[in-house]
Amino acid sequence: MTKTSLIRLAAIFVTALTLIAVAGARHGRRDGSSTPIVFAICPAIPSPGQNVSIEVDLSSAPAQDQVVTISTLTPGNWSYLPTQVTVPAGQTSVVFSGQVSPYAVGILNGIASCNNGYAYASVPIAAL
Repeated sequence: MTKTSLIRLAAIFVTALTLIAVAGARHGRRDGSSTPIVFAICPAIPSPGQNVSIEVDLSSAPAQDQVVTISTLTPGNWSYLPTQVTVPAGQTSVVFSGQVSPYAVGILNGIASCNNGYAYASVPIAAL
């Protein structure tokens, strides 16, 4: 397989995972509490050692500041990932930073959870 084919395959894989993540997210609860619906990592194919931008979107704007727990199934692929972020009252999203480990390989993922809801994303790590 050529390098271009691998990049295209990775892009298709990321798109599919993003669609699954959005479809897999639990949406707003009947009690009116906000739950995560999007966890996005940018760039879509980060390199080892790179800083990434992460966005968490909620199903609705909370009346009070909403603490969101951040976790991962690939802790060895992160040098830094906060364990909590706060979505300010009246807002539906928050953007924050993380850092990919310089030794990261394979997949990088993250999970945002609060109020018994969650959203997640997985992206491939660029090969060096």
